[in-house]
Amino acid sequence: MTLVVKFAAGAAALAMLGAAPAAWAVKPPGPTIIDWTLSDGTFDDGGTFSGTFTYNALSDTITSWHVTTTAFVDAGGDVVGGGFVPETYSSPGGCFFIFCSSASDNGSGPTFETGIVFAPATFNLTNIVMGAPGTVAVLTGNEGGFAFPVGPISHDVTGGTAMGVAGVPEPAAWALMILGFGGVGAMLRRRQAAGAVA
Repeated sequence: MTLVVKFAAGAAALAMLGAAPAAWAVKPPGPTIIDWTLSDGTFDDGGTFSGTFTYNALSDTITSWHVTTTAFVDAGGDVVGGGFVPETYSSPGGCFFIFCSSASDNGSGPTFETGIVFAPATFNLTNIVMGAPGTVAVLTGNEGGFAFPVGPISHDVTGGTAMGVAGVPEPAAWALMILGFGGVGAMLRRRQAAGAVA
């Protein structure tokens, strides 16, 4: 192979690498998709929570979620009593009229929001490393805001567990694995053929 051909091949390879998406260069180690399950969650007012969410480590987004909480809401004023009111945080994200739903990474776990645009209910978990599958034995966090149509809520997480498992690889990951195995097979065949001729 001449020097010109080697130089052209190297330049072509560099051009292809330069055209690759930036996300390829910063892909975190480990699985891309992690499915999380929240169970046995409790709040300091006796409320509970449970649910599931899926985290995409490549894009640092929560792609789907369904989390249900219950909060004790005081009847207020001179009225005796109150009761537990359910709040559901569910995908897909976005807004319909003035009601919105979203989920994001708060830097130390997931944050879920739902409700009226100007006064949403927000549920934060603050000790889940979402990009690493595993189990968190005791959760921490809080829920606050406005539970529509009942009223304001505010309570802290006192317990619960979270378990994350690696999801099924995406089709692009499967394609790269198959291409890699094919390349290794081709190299082995080529070596065997070269050894037989010599």
